[in-house]
Amino acid sequence: QCSINDINLQAQSSMLNMNSIILLLLLIAKTASSLSGGCQACASSGQCNAAYNNGPGQYCGSFYDVSISGNKPCCCPMQATCKVSPTQCMCHISNPQKPTTATTAAS
Repeated sequence: QCSINDINLQAQSSMLNMNSIILLLLLIAKTASSLSGGCQACASSGQCNAAYNNGPGQYCGSFYDVSISGNKPCCCPMQATCKVSPTQCMCHISNPQKPTTATTAAS
């Protein structure tokens, strides 16, 4: 036999599940819209003038991003070397040291 309280609890549980689904869908939509930025444009069309932090860059490939459970494009600055692994996007920028000369006083 169901009581009024049981029915109310079931209705509240259903509303919580529906709210969770709506929040999840909104999160997915926001994530998808953030992917359509400069790096995505660079990957799909070759327009790379805003590929890396809204500045010029290069498309390096794609990697699996666990935070969105999907692939994501990887872009680096023009002067960087791409280091893309299956789950990471890294950019390596070498910082060449200028040769230094040491002078010693003759004794």
